Amino acid sequence: MKLAIIFILLSSAFTANAAYIEKIKGKKALIYLDGLQVQKGDLVNAIEDTNRKTVGIFRVTTVKDGKAIGQLVKGKARVHQEITFRKQAFRSTDKPTGRDEQVEEVPKAFKSSYAIGGMLGLGFDSMDIKIGSPQESVSQSGVGYSLSAVLDYRWIPLISIRGMIGIDQFKVDGTASQPTTPCSTCKSEITYVTSLVWGRFHITQSDTTIWVGPGMGYFIPTTKDTNALDSSSIKNTFVFGFGGGVDLSLNQKLSIPIHLEYVFLNDSEDVKANYYAVKAGLLFKF
Repeated sequence: MKLAIIFILLSSAFTANAAYIEKIKGKKALIYLDGLQVQKGDLVNAIEDTNRKTVGIFRVTTVKDGKAIGQLVKGKARVHQEITFRKQAFRSTDKPTGRDEQVEEVPKAFKSSYAIGGMLGLGFDSMDIKIGSPQESVSQSGVGYSLSAVLDYRWIPLISIRGMIGIDQFKVDGTASQPTTPCSTCKSEITYVTSLVWGRFHITQSDTTIWVGPGMGYFIPTTKDTNALDSSSIKNTFVFGFGGGVDLSLNQKLSIPIHLEYVFLNDSEDVKANYYAVKAGLLFKF
């Protein structure tokens, strides 16, 4: 019994001389510093009493009168948990304790500038051609598929750049009405290696973000199957378009991009082609 009382008294004395969480509201915590030196932007740990492990990470947003306000950026926390520096948050004047050495390495910045991933897409293709003698206008449409690798770079909070490299299928067909037209069912199926760059203006700047912006790219045909066009006329082409979408944040590392684009292919006097596509996938922030 005496040993139990001594243990409780020692534990109380230990926690009484440590920074701890005084109040929690939502994802914000009021931290009593008890001499712990922190400044705005520091990362601090919330420590579980029983096993001395980190269960939550806060970023300090305000320091005043021996107290600080922290924004929870990872994990969870509760009132009265001890607060310590994270290892990489030490400044040159700080001296880590043996207890800090048990904490895992700090992850990279939570607000990452880069994200990499992939998308699958469904394209709704359209092409109008003038063909035959006398000429007939044939409208064609169809559905193609795409697969893209994606790299995002967040330049500033309002603007980011999205680069995409992949394979896009352009597939259309249409019925001619004139007997003199060379094809009764005119069709074209072209596979392109594509590269697109989008300038994204973020309407919202939270973890889940909505964006709109222009794009441009370069398409290289790799396969051509057509009875409506001269195959030799299907060449490398510059494209431009407009896009928009939303990136749905799953956590601090992963998001689901839903990407919409409307793209104009290089037109000629007899051929006008474009498509709009819906793409979705997964992005990993690093």
